[in-house]
Amino acid sequence: MLIGQITDIHIGFEPGNPDEPNMHRLNAVLERLFDGPNRPDLLLLTGDLTENGDADSFERLAGALRSAPCPVWPIPGNHDARAAMFAAFPQVQPDGGFAQYALDAGELRLLMLDTLDPGRHGGGFCEERAAWLSAELAAQPNRPTVIVMHHPPFVSGIDWMD
Repeated sequence: MLIGQITDIHIGFEPGNPDEPNMHRLNAVLERLFDGPNRPDLLLLTGDLTENGDADSFERLAGALRSAPCPVWPIPGNHDARAAMFAAFPQVQPDGGFAQYALDAGELRLLMLDTLDPGRHGGGFCEERAAWLSAELAAQPNRPTVIVMHHPPFVSGIDWMD
């Protein structure tokens, strides 16, 4: 199982510009990823998918990924909005209002953890998310598991992120 991962795409950084550089960069990355010799079996989008969390930017992103030759699974970052992400990526369904879910990836299990805390640049990890994570980890304690999130789960030394 080969897993691709893209983060901090920031589609919509130049609102109204159909020729925005972030979209060009994304298309170049996708071309390299999907047409290269090591095509992933799964693609993870790990937050800050858009600049402003707007529906148009999410739709543009989803449109760029419609012909992906593998499943695409997103989680939000601090620049994103859950409702717009759910609309553009209907394979992700709200879980208690969060965009978090478990994925089976062959022998590996991926726990896609939502760290979005609206209005805050750094991430959030409340009691509800901690309970979800604990329950998911306890459900398959012997299975290799990767926790996937946008924000780092440790003190990084970057004040606004910590």
